[in-house]
Amino acid sequence: MKIGVKLFYSGRVELIKIVLIGTLQYWIQSFELPVSVIKELERMFAKILWGDKMHAWAWDKLCKPKGGGLAIRRIQDINKAAGVKLVWRCCMSDSIWAQWMRSNMSKQGFFGR
Repeated sequence: MKIGVKLFYSGRVELIKIVLIGTLQYWIQSFELPVSVIKELERMFAKILWGDKMHAWAWDKLCKPKGGGLAIRRIQDINKAAGVKLVWRCCMSDSIWAQWMRSNMSKQGFFGR
């Protein structure tokens, strides 16, 4: 994958943060991604950032806030936040979707009433 070869390091960081993770957030809002998919995506992002060179920092260290990292959001954290957001919408909304979810999921014990 030679997507970030012509960009400076800071450009590749912004490409990952804004374009790739931003595009991925659309899918995360709709589906819970398996851990294997998340790991593969993060591996691909690291390859875009570092190219074929040896990685200077671990991906987890890059995903810390600006003081100690590059403020790249972890896909797993975005995935969890999207799941909590769906539960919140289901509990707090009176839309047809929320009513259907509460009636069907309460039968399975997901929502207490």
